[in-house]
Amino acid sequence: MNPVVFPIRQLEDNNSPFILSVDEWRRFSDYMKKCNYLPINIDALEEYICTKSDGKFKESWDRLVKEDTPFCIMLFISWGVTNNIKQASLFWGNGEPAEIISLAQNIVTDTDLICIKHHDNFNQILLEAQNGNLSPNTKSKFLYICNDLSNHTLKYHQQAQKMTRDLSQFYTTIGECDYAYEKCTEMIPRIGIRNHLEYSVVYGTFTSLASQLGRVIPSETHILPIIRKIHRIWSAISYDLKELSRDMSEDLDNLPAIIAALELELAFENLSAIRKEVEYFYKNYETSP
Repeated sequence: MNPVVFPIRQLEDNNSPFILSVDEWRRFSDYMKKCNYLPINIDALEEYICTKSDGKFKESWDRLVKEDTPFCIMLFISWGVTNNIKQASLFWGNGEPAEIISLAQNIVTDTDLICIKHHDNFNQILLEAQNGNLSPNTKSKFLYICNDLSNHTLKYHQQAQKMTRDLSQFYTTIGECDYAYEKCTEMIPRIGIRNHLEYSVVYGTFTSLASQLGRVIPSETHILPIIRKIHRIWSAISYDLKELSRDMSEDLDNLPAIIAALELELAFENLSAIRKEVEYFYKNYETSP
């Protein structure tokens, strides 16, 4: 059974992993676009630098590439990580925003199903479980509800798998940014710059590649919390009620597990704000430049 990845009681408050503000969605979207448009072509960089000032930087570029190890390290570390980030972020331009919206809307659908179809039974089961005893009729209701909700959400879980893998890979890749940027910065004073032309080449290279890398270092306060929230959304909805019902068929006296599952499902009642956030995100994503 997948563990619940956040305290049940926090689902309704402002720190809920489900509720992303419009500002958070926009920041995430803007960050993904930055990653999508990272420059990664070294040949284009060489052409850009060497054709400046009537080509007088060509000789300096060639010498640095052929003879200066720190320059090459700076060049290829920044290029390698930048390329990895760009590749890992491409899922954002291949329909994933629409999938995120769709999956978030499916959470709302599950919420409606719980509130309309199973709300009273859920509360009855929870009350009996908290009192330490489930009647045979209540146990049967619990198993039925588990299977009903699990069957209903199975297709959503399957749909989420690709996006979950993409986000996980992206999250891992952007974790390389800090180290790569520090290594590139460390190389600058080690480069054997011989004249002002080589200085211009080094400065131009660092500005074009390493500084771009610096701009996509994920902010601990603005970007990483949003990505973590998105991860938690899909971890939460993958909570497998069908597996729980199988466990309960063998051990219907495991009341703590029943209570935890019911509290998780009932907490969805308080998440109607998701619908508005999803709609705002869709509108903002479509209209953002």
